[in-house]
Parts: sequence; C-alpha cells; structure tokens
Amino acid sequence: MEQFLYHLDFYIIPSKTSQFEENITKILVAHHNHAKGLGHRMTFYRTFVGGDDVLSLTIPMESLGDMDLWMHTPEIVIEYFGPEEGIRILNDYSSAMKVWKSRITKRFDFNLAI
Repeated sequence: MEQFLYHLDFYIIPSKTSQFEENITKILVAHHNHAKGLGHRMTFYRTFVGGDDVLSLTIPMESLGDMDLWMHTPEIVIEYFGPEEGIRILNDYSSAMKVWKSRITKRFDFNLAI
C-alpha cells in the first residue's frame, strides 16, 4: 500500500476557467500518451461547494524516491506537442491560475488498541 501522496492544488482564476480547463486537458493528454507520463497514476478532485475553485491532483507513491523517476510536465508537454505549441499551452495554463501549491502527505495509521 502506498505510504505517501503527492498533492498539487491549482487555484483557478474564475474568469479564466475555460482557458484553464482547455489547457490542463491538453497537458493530461500529453501525460497519458507519453511513455514517461503519469496520467495513469493521477486522481483529481475539484471544489464542489465553498471556497476557491481548486483542482486537486494526487499521485500515490511507495517512497519519496518514486519522484526521482518522474519526468517534469513542461518536458513532457514540449516533447509531445513540440516547442512552439507546448510553450503556448504551458503559458496559457499558467496564466489561468492564481497560484498552485504542492505538498506530500504520509500515511498515518491510528493505533486503535488503546
């Protein structure tokens, strides 16, 4: 069972929701179709009620060393779409966010034999 979760939260600018969705979809296509992409390991949640419009992505990991094998998203997108289109996609995606935040959480097991 995975011991860690990598979390990435994208805080979307309300007036740029369509722009964000269009470009994150292209980024995910690149991840799904690239040999080193992580598309098959990602799980997504989006704000449903309350707060900012946030798209949260998680990737399970057995160890922190799993991240050493990951290819960075900009490299995947540029390799998949080519330099001109890839850079445009990444710029449009970035400009549709207020901020993004990442964190890693570790599995916590409660001792119920108290």
